[in-house]
Amino acid sequence: ITHEACRNGVTPQRDAIQNVPMARFQWLMGQLQTLPVLVIPEVEELPSEAEEEKLEFQREGIRSLVLVGLKLEGQVRGILGFDFLQQSRVLDSETEEFVLQVGEVLGASVHRQILASRNVRFENSLYR
Repeated sequence: ITHEACRNGVTPQRDAIQNVPMARFQWLMGQLQTLPVLVIPEVEELPSEAEEEKLEFQREGIRSLVLVGLKLEGQVRGILGFDFLQQSRVLDSETEEFVLQVGEVLGASVHRQILASRNVRFENSLYR
């Protein structure tokens, strides 16, 4: 997690899950690889294949989630997530499209930063 914003009274989870490998959440990563936006209206209703994710979300006190995979070079490398602790959440098509567009902009920005960093390293290697 690089960024996290929480409403007043909500305990941040960044430090608790900072070093948890994404590979631990196979079901989630598979869903994010194929779906533009993953809406989980009720964590309690996740399928049995998502038991690891369900346990983590319950530990964090999450009831509902909206997630967008941030793809770099065709693979999910990050997640834009909105967690809802007190209510179930379903998105209308306009909101879903907006969340997807925000995720695409963030993903493109991160990708641009990675490419710029690679370019600097390459240029530095030329002058050694």
